[in-house]
Amino acid sequence: MKVWIDIETTGLDPHEDLLLEVGVITTTDRGERLWSASYLIRHDLIPHNQISDLIWKMHGTDGGCLLFSGTSGCSSRGLYLEEVEKQIITDLFSATAIGSIGPMCGASVHFDRAWLAVHMPNLHKLFSHRNIDVSSFIESAKGWGIEVPQKKRNLHRALPDLADSIEIWNWFRNRIGAP
Repeated sequence: MKVWIDIETTGLDPHEDLLLEVGVITTTDRGERLWSASYLIRHDLIPHNQISDLIWKMHGTDGGCLLFSGTSGCSSRGLYLEEVEKQIITDLFSATAIGSIGPMCGASVHFDRAWLAVHMPNLHKLFSHRNIDVSSFIESAKGWGIEVPQKKRNLHRALPDLADSIEIWNWFRNRIGAP
């Protein structure tokens, strides 16, 4: 089984910026979806001037309402960070009936891993030190002159981004003739 993680944030620095959403998908080793969930993280009163225009467009009222400030036009929804971490761990083990998690799977996994280490250390500790990183496959293929299917969506939401990553991973699996 594979556990895929994707996060959405207000920036690139896990020590300065905010974590907005965590998506989790579990698949079989053949890439068949077993379980998925998206967890929105509530932040009260995010000042608009602390968020770049690009991030505001991606995640504000025009981009899926991931920003939960009183001025965003979105209702306060989601759980606070500590509650989300506990909920993910509970849901993940309930849904999968596994005792441990292997490598972290996704695209640009180092980014997600760095954020989880800072903001969700208990979840981060459940993963081994290994990664399955679809973006590494893509970059390698480019260097070899192999054209890789592009992501279909550009939604900046965790579950659609993960679905795209899993689809590309399956494309690689099929290309090398994996069962």
